[in-house]
Amino acid sequence: MQNDLQDARGIRRTIIAMFKAFDDMFDLEGVSFGQLVVVPPVLSERQLRQPAGALFNIELTPYKSAFDADVVIAFTGVTDGQVAFMLHEDQATLEAGLIAELIEMPLGEIISRYQLPFSAR
Repeated sequence: MQNDLQDARGIRRTIIAMFKAFDDMFDLEGVSFGQLVVVPPVLSERQLRQPAGALFNIELTPYKSAFDADVVIAFTGVTDGQVAFMLHEDQATLEAGLIAELIEMPLGEIISRYQLPFSAR
């Protein structure tokens, strides 16, 4: 396990594995720890150029925003099911097609626009 903690990718994998173990221990009635806690991703330069929808499921959540926004949008990793980002937006922006726009937009552009945290590979 110590070797897994030598870089950002290993640390993130360990955190996600811990959340999956918690899911096995506790019954959260259909919710997983990975949906409740945001763990910023570790991304390569190639991934930053890809459309966000290739790497993440981008969906409206049932959560209330702590930042006076109307809606919360989650970016959940396609491969690991872990929430990597959450955006807090107003209803008008959502209705203007924001999710469809985010799915097609290069991930690096989204990260720059919203100043989202991530680690570089």
